Amino acid sequence: MNASEKIMVVIEDEVDLRQIVAAFFRRRGWTVCECGTLEEGIVAVNKLNPDVLFLDNNLPDGLGWDIAPQLAALHPRMHTHLMSGFHPNPPQMPAGVVFSIHEKPISFSQFEALL
Repeated sequence: MNASEKIMVVIEDEVDLRQIVAAFFRRRGWTVCECGTLEEGIVAVNKLNPDVLFLDNNLPDGLGWDIAPQLAALHPRMHTHLMSGFHPNPPQMPAGVVFSIHEKPISFSQFEALL
């Protein structure tokens, strides 16, 4: 892995959405790790220390947004994108971390704005 390589972890149980997000960023040179469960995603984030995290809320093994503050505190340079198909209360994120909230469905224009 070189210093300019960008790394992303996508934690999303909807396979189609996860693959669309991953493919979009891979085509732009990113290294993307896809995870379908919260447990897999936490392991990946802690192992890879990604630049960007896409984190769904309602996952088969828990609520992603519940763990978002802890992941952000452990990886303060990571930009966290919280995704949800409904309007849950946003988590209380640590001061100084970069995060955003996206309501599903997410559009390609939203992805382009992240580059």
